[in-house]
Amino acid sequence: MPARRLADHVKTARGTLRSRKPPAAGAALTAVPRPPKSLSPAAAAEWRQLAAVLVPLGTLTEADLRGLALLAETLASVSELAEVVRREGTTISGPSGAPKAHPALQALAQARAQAARLLDSFGLTPRARASVDPAPGAGDDGEDPAAGYFL
Repeated sequence: MPARRLADHVKTARGTLRSRKPPAAGAALTAVPRPPKSLSPAAAAEWRQLAAVLVPLGTLTEADLRGLALLAETLASVSELAEVVRREGTTISGPSGAPKAHPALQALAQARAQAARLLDSFGLTPRARASVDPAPGAGDDGEDPAAGYFL
């Protein structure tokens, strides 16, 4: 597994921050955007919940909205598949009558893996949060947060 990218504030503290940075994907959104009409009601609820976390963090830009829709749809699918497994059980009868794993189990595992990757991409896991920098304009007053600790 490749090493995680360090956040700029960590690199600044270590003295290893370089100016070679790709252009930003746009300014951070300051208000929670409305979910797309194409999302299911469950996915729209996930969207609102996720956006309410991402906007204050300053990590959500206009360029991220398609990815956010995919994450919301994936999390809604995880909930739906988990409900199917709860309701129908983890096994079903096969053609010969022998029990076999419910097909929703594999779909649930795949959806959870996809959700975990997307949550990581948005910095919504503890490990990933350290490597995600806020977008420009997200509470950026131009001051170094560590400057108050030095003379």
